[in-house]
Amino acid sequence: MVESVARPLYRLALVVGLALLAVPAPAAAGGSVRRVAVPLTVTGQAGGWTVLRSAAVPGGFSLVGLHWRGAKSARLAVRTATAAGRFGPWRELDRLAGETVVGAPYVTDPLWAGRAARIQVRLRGRVQRITAITVLPGPDPTLQAVKALAAAPDQPEILPRTAWGADESLRTAEPVIAGRLQAAVIHHTATPNGYDAAQAPRIVRSIYLYHVRGNGWSDIGYNFLVDAQGRVYEGRFGGVGQNVVGAHTEGFNRGTVGVALIGDFDRVAPSAAQRSALERLLAWRLDVGHVDPAGQVTLVSEGGGKFAKGRSVEFPTILGHRDAYKTTCPGQAAYGLLADIRTNAAKGGPRILEPSVEPPQIAAPFQAIRFRARLSKAAPWKVTVATTAGAAVAAITGSGAAVDAVWTGTVAGGGPLPKPSLLVWRITTAGARTAEGSFDGSVGGQTPTPSPSPPSTAVAAVVSAPAALVADSPGKLTWQQVTRGLVRVTVTTAAGAEIAVLRETAPAAVGTHEVTWPGLVASGHYRYLIRVQPDGSSTVDSVTADVDVRRQASGLRAPAGVSPNGDGLADAATIEFVRAEAGDAQVRLLRAGKLVKNVALLYDQAPGPFTYQWAPRGLRDGRYELQLLVPGGGGPVEFRAPIRLDTVGPAVRLRKVRAVSPRKGLVVFVRVTEAGTVEIRRGATVLRTVTAKKGVVRITLERALVGTARTLTAVARDGLGNASRRPATIRVPG
Repeated sequence: MVESVARPLYRLALVVGLALLAVPAPAAAGGSVRRVAVPLTVTGQAGGWTVLRSAAVPGGFSLVGLHWRGAKSARLAVRTATAAGRFGPWRELDRLAGETVVGAPYVTDPLWAGRAARIQVRLRGRVQRITAITVLPGPDPTLQAVKALAAAPDQPEILPRTAWGADESLRTAEPVIAGRLQAAVIHHTATPNGYDAAQAPRIVRSIYLYHVRGNGWSDIGYNFLVDAQGRVYEGRFGGVGQNVVGAHTEGFNRGTVGVALIGDFDRVAPSAAQRSALERLLAWRLDVGHVDPAGQVTLVSEGGGKFAKGRSVEFPTILGHRDAYKTTCPGQAAYGLLADIRTNAAKGGPRILEPSVEPPQIAAPFQAIRFRARLSKAAPWKVTVATTAGAAVAAITGSGAAVDAVWTGTVAGGGPLPKPSLLVWRITTAGARTAEGSFDGSVGGQTPTPSPSPPSTAVAAVVSAPAALVADSPGKLTWQQVTRGLVRVTVTTAAGAEIAVLRETAPAAVGTHEVTWPGLVASGHYRYLIRVQPDGSSTVDSVTADVDVRRQASGLRAPAGVSPNGDGLADAATIEFVRAEAGDAQVRLLRAGKLVKNVALLYDQAPGPFTYQWAPRGLRDGRYELQLLVPGGGGPVEFRAPIRLDTVGPAVRLRKVRAVSPRKGLVVFVRVTEAGTVEIRRGATVLRTVTAKKGVVRITLERALVGTARTLTAVARDGLGNASRRPATIRVPG
């Protein structure tokens, strides 16, 4: 990715300490980044290298990288010494290319030094100025006890950014999401091997500080990192299942996922645990993108690296960094394993591979759209087109190892085709991850799904209710505190950015606790985060519960019935609802839960009350449901309202007429088939109207009202004003 950032690159950067909880704790993550000018004083020549005078770094450092001005082709090597003055071996550093920062010098990969106090540089080529960027990662965030979160059953455990102490305030830009994933690029960090489990988070944190505060990048360059113990770390912010554009392979960052093996694998192969974790990660992440781990892909270079901009290059879908850039990364020993890694990552299934949509966009006039994909094994399959609110538009089925379906633009339920931005497509087959995307050429990343709360010795019975906040309903989080300790409760986005504090850090006794959240935020996927540090312990557990906000609309109202028979009475239905957020909506008519008709597509609605007049046509009388579907960031929201279509009036029949007396008049008994009203008429004049229930109705008529009429009629009307087709004739007794 090329990201132009107009900001000063060189400055003394002190990274503020990260608190695990927002109170003093036994351990807090932080670190510092320093610029150290490397003297260009030559102390000797050795094997074609020019050796420069060493420089001290007050306070020491754990990681170092070099920035230089001069020839791009210059080669630089570095060695470090402890406070006692003993230097280690020379290590040549590859040029590092990630994000482009305006006016920046050339940059090397960093070198992990553990604990060092001096640096010395040697070089080949023309160099005008060298600056060493040194990093102290700071204390660890005591997150060895934090449980990895798995958003889906087949997702491997991935330690979130909090696990290695990422200071989110250092990020300078929001993540960029690519339309689809095409390949994975394997790297190594070129840092020494032999680190233990406690050191790995420090290495990750140091690389983050070097990339962001040292190089001026917006975030860490890698999407994932894997340590020797087989633990996977979330790298660049934006969501582990999303196609986040990293800064790891110049010219090919967009559409690739960069995975860095922590260590140096020029001569030594990754550990069995590290390799196994890499294979599991690749199998899952490429399946999310529907990429064949054993396949080939053609990528177009964005320039700046090994290949000129615009050049199409064919790669394996799992490639080494050296395939796409002038580097030895990921080391010869790791690179030699890639063939086996591809084979192992491709095992399992079934899988939907390489889905394509041609043409990728819906044009006017509509052109038939062809959906194609490969299945890892022959099976029945289905292609569905739906709205983002969840309404089915079209479905095509077939069977075999190849999906090949053509949609001609027909719409289930009739009516016009929804606008393209409201449509999504899906390819499904039993047991495989659904392939889905929009009509913009994209193949989506993993849709956020509720993730199970990780086990905790301090917290249990965590419940988020309701799971989705609709209309004005607030959210409530309850949990059982198993052991006393410090507790802090926050709300984060699905990607992990904190947006609300529901409970500041405070002691919590054993027992049941709860917090509420009004959820007055934009519709989207969110997560409650409980962080608890038991009394007497330096470890912190993190437990989460998912909650969606779907407040985009509320308050659907519609009349109980409508009578579209053209008599001017209740011929149309007024459909009303309230929009809390601008957007689109869809109204459909259902009967017994099945689609009957698409009523309306409502586009670009502004927030506020909304009214729509619907005049039904060509529908049978009966009981239906109006369904309102409104897409939103937290998922679609659905409302239903019952409605009756009735164009026929009730039947009315005379039961009997009884004369009371010549002076008092008579009593009429009629039977009606629906509740409503009954009118007694003399010619066109309505003598009396009474409210009637279904069944026999008694109506008293005074003699003065009847007058000299010998014949009257009874007409029944239902609640929608439909009149009986045949009035009942009443003969007045003589």
